[in-house]
Amino acid sequence: YLNNPLTINPAYAGSNDRFHAGAQYRSQWAGIAANPVTLHFNTHLSLFDNRVGAGMMAVQDRIGDVTLTDMSSVFAYKLRVTEGTLSFGMNFGFTRYATNANLLNVRDSNDPFFVPFNSSQFTTGAGFL
Repeated sequence: YLNNPLTINPAYAGSNDRFHAGAQYRSQWAGIAANPVTLHFNTHLSLFDNRVGAGMMAVQDRIGDVTLTDMSSVFAYKLRVTEGTLSFGMNFGFTRYATNANLLNVRDSNDPFFVPFNSSQFTTGAGFL
């Protein structure tokens, strides 16, 4: 979360009053089949005399046969207060959860626990900073 604070708080959008972009690739237990892999990209900037922050974020986690993909748009409104800034943020997007049993060595192909599964859901969030 240090490299992608938008993941936990959408009010962070535009907080540094300049354009920001970041990307990360992480492969845990490299060399082991079906190891955990995380990709993420985020970008945000300040608009309208630093009163509004806007950005986007994409995160993909994969472990074994399961892939979770999250994409969101992020917006924040910033109010100047006596000694700083109060920011309110919201994010909107979708999460896709998918499995691929072909990546596994399944002994019983009729086992209902290993049926491919795909689901997408709308997501939203809010935060203060």
